[in-house]
Amino acid sequence: MSNLKFTSTGSTTVTLSGNGLSNNFFANNSAYTLGTAINLADGETVEFYGTGTDFSKDANNFYQFSIGGTGTVTVEGDLVSLTNNSPYLKQYQFMKLFAGCDKITSIANLVFPATIADWCYANMFMDCTGLVNAGTTLPATAASRWCYQGMFARCTSMTTPPTINSTKLAPFCYYGMFTGCTSLVQGPDLNNLIVEGEFSNNIMFKDCTSLSAIKVAFNDWTAGNWSRQWLSGVAAEGVFSAPNTLVSIPEGAIPAGWTLSTYVPPSITVNTIPTFTFDATSETNIISSLLDYAVYTGNYTLNCQLEGNLPTGLSAENGIITGVPS
Repeated sequence: MSNLKFTSTGSTTVTLSGNGLSNNFFANNSAYTLGTAINLADGETVEFYGTGTDFSKDANNFYQFSIGGTGTVTVEGDLVSLTNNSPYLKQYQFMKLFAGCDKITSIANLVFPATIADWCYANMFMDCTGLVNAGTTLPATAASRWCYQGMFARCTSMTTPPTINSTKLAPFCYYGMFTGCTSLVQGPDLNNLIVEGEFSNNIMFKDCTSLSAIKVAFNDWTAGNWSRQWLSGVAAEGVFSAPNTLVSIPEGAIPAGWTLSTYVPPSITVNTIPTFTFDATSETNIISSLLDYAVYTGNYTLNCQLEGNLPTGLSAENGIITGVPS
């Protein structure tokens, strides 16, 4: 996995702060003191990684980057490099991590883990008004409560949104995710086949004044408040694309001036998967890792890369592990 990397265009400073937290971090392979500004000239880079697995814990105790100077930066690499490459997200883990960093222009090559947790990305890029290209992939196929809440709120320059692989929703999972993204013309495809999760899409695209195109994959849309004001304040005319099997649409869920169009949704491919190493001497740890991952994915069918021999009770074919370890 690659470290979290900032590349400067022009002159910038990069600072990582932590409120009530004290994990060990390194910047360009040297021990880093929280709150220290690193100066970057045009074309220079800084790479961060952490040696602890704990990270932000709640709305009052979280890590946050700030970017200063007159230039701009791009951010790339693996997020989990900050947590000793642990692929398991915890509640609040990356909330507000880049909030207010108005000098970030692109996160297209920022790699997100495939696991998910409540509030894990809440307000992560909120008010990143210089962010234009957010064309990364959010690979988790099952959302969690509030996980993407306000993630890109008021990113007023964003024209390229991320790809969202969630096929299962959760309460408030997309709440205000793109609200106020005034340059966004086409939203990310929504690949959930069934509308689930109370209030899951509330104000998701509220006040995205340029938004004129949405694609959804679901074929069942029950009435209720799950999508309250989710397209409030978007462009007066647009196209709402859905499968031809979607026959029930709640009143007011699609803007009055938009056209309903049909299309065939593509299948979802998850391209970020964990690697587990198996050997005869660490079977207990292997089983624990598999069970932990199963908790995040909700079952014992795990998509991962294999190295070595599987514990008793498990079998694998084409990278898919099935069974219950014994």
